[in-house]
Amino acid sequence: MKKTFILSDNSLNSYGFKINMEKLHLKRFESNPVMLHNHNDLVGRWLNIRLEDGKLMADPEFLEGEGEELAQKVKARVEKEFLKGASIGINILNVEYDVKGVPVAEVEVLECSVVDIPSNANAIVLFNNKGEKLQGEALKLSLDQTLKRKPTQTNMKLNAEALKALGLESTSTVEEVN
Repeated sequence: MKKTFILSDNSLNSYGFKINMEKLHLKRFESNPVMLHNHNDLVGRWLNIRLEDGKLMADPEFLEGEGEELAQKVKARVEKEFLKGASIGINILNVEYDVKGVPVAEVEVLECSVVDIPSNANAIVLFNNKGEKLQGEALKLSLDQTLKRKPTQTNMKLNAEALKALGLESTSTVEEVN
């Protein structure tokens, strides 16, 4: 079966951040390109993993043989185009902000799943540094801590007009300005 999936791209996901496709860490995933179903059960592997036009793409290869009923069920649903969604499992390594203040994450890809109902076209699951899947409150806390750390401006230069509007002299101290 020749079917190519878009595993991810750099559009805004339902968690409120983008993935920096130019800084995508694929080494771990490429060395063990597992394909899961809904981030749980092994159903195959990904072949021909590549970046094309800012999209992470790959082709599925499903497990076959005795005991692989789930893999064959998922394969049949993909072939009949009932399942079209993919979702990457990632570890966020770093976050920067674009000019609009949107978090853009540098990530390591750990796995990719064929999913029944993606939360959006770019559905993902997050892992911590220990490779543990983050769910529920742990996921919320991790995202809050990771994505809400916008850099704060620690210094500011005021021109003469701004100082005058504040009723300050050009020799005012930082404390006076604050």
